[in-house]
Amino acid sequence: MLASFSETEKSIVHDVLQRIRSADDNMGIEADDLWMALMHCHLVLNNILISPQSQHLRMIRVDDDIFKRRVGRFPIFQKMLKSLGFKLEKKVKGRVFVLENPNFGIVSIADFDG
Repeated sequence: MLASFSETEKSIVHDVLQRIRSADDNMGIEADDLWMALMHCHLVLNNILISPQSQHLRMIRVDDDIFKRRVGRFPIFQKMLKSLGFKLEKKVKGRVFVLENPNFGIVSIADFDG
């Protein structure tokens, strides 16, 4: 009976963290940097979940200073965004990640309710 309480429920976040840890050997991601990158990605994805039809929210400016400092400098997070369906494009104002078809069928708001 106690064994069921000692196992961590695996989720998408768990898989991403495992990938980051396995890739971290060569990247040197500090704990604070990892936290800030995860929180920034969470904010972006949560905004898309709230308003999936907003084209503005489905676009991430790669050359934005905040994005570069928190997320863009880590290739593992760029790969994560691409795996979620973001595509890197060149626009008039610079490079952007664009999510054409927001389809987070594997993640829903209900997954985060207690």
